[in-house]
Order: sequence, then structure tokens, then C-alpha cells
Amino acid sequence: MKQEIKNSKGEIFYQAVGIVKSYNEQTGYGFIFSIEEPDRDIYFHYTQILTSGKKVLDVGDKVEFLYKECEKGLRAFSIKKVD
Repeated sequence: MKQEIKNSKGEIFYQAVGIVKSYNEQTGYGFIFSIEEPDRDIYFHYTQILTSGKKVLDVGDKVEFLYKECEKGLRAFSIKKVD
């Protein structure tokens, strides 16, 4: 079962763990695969990577994140790399 999290505006997000499927450092866009949504890629933008310094993820990195349904599909927020 998906774990729901509400923000202060009442928006519903889901918490998940996934693997970076693709990331283009030049454009800052990428996709995450998660077992919670196995048939859909979850889009992300580098601005949602929570790290100090350069915000880069490599293909195959394990990440924790929040996601929700947006106008153009699933989108990830608050992405943290898991060691």
C-alpha cells in the first residue's frame, strides 16, 4: 500500500524508493523506476535533488522521494540518494 503524505497546502504525495533510470545532466531532466509504479516512469528535474553542492544523479542510483500525479504524468519531488 502506498504511504500518503499531505503537505501544508493539502496536496497528497506518495513516498517511494526507486532507481534512477535515466538522467541528462545538460537538461537537468531524468526518470526514476519504482516498484510502486512499475508500469510508469516517474519524471524528475534536478531542482528536486536534495543535496549540497552539485545536483547530479547517476543511472542506477537508489533514491528515496515523494511523487504525485501531475498534468503530464507522475513527477518526483524531494529526491534523496540512498547509500
